[in-house]
Amino acid sequence: MLLLLILFIFMFGMLFLQFLLSRKEKWWLGLILPTLWFSVILFLALSEFGNPNVSMETKDGVVTVFSAGILGSIVKFTSFSNIPTFAMLVIYFVCRINQKKTKASEKISIQGL
Repeated sequence: MLLLLILFIFMFGMLFLQFLLSRKEKWWLGLILPTLWFSVILFLALSEFGNPNVSMETKDGVVTVFSAGILGSIVKFTSFSNIPTFAMLVIYFVCRINQKKTKASEKISIQGL
């Protein structure tokens, strides 16, 4: 229960930090956390499932190092683990769209004066 609470606080803090970084003037600041999260998940997936020491032997005696089962596991792991990445990208794009709308309305109000 405590671990779940710590995980919830960590995820909430990360999404809040993403919200703050996405509202900054520099556009690349909002892409730091999604890129970092995606890189870590991809590294974990490839190090766990892409281990070259893992081999499977078929009935014919042919050894395959990388099979469809391992590929499916990598895809499943990365797709579920990257849900926070997608959430952070949604936050980023919503903040950027709102920021562009605000700048456009400020330009119109300045031109109206």
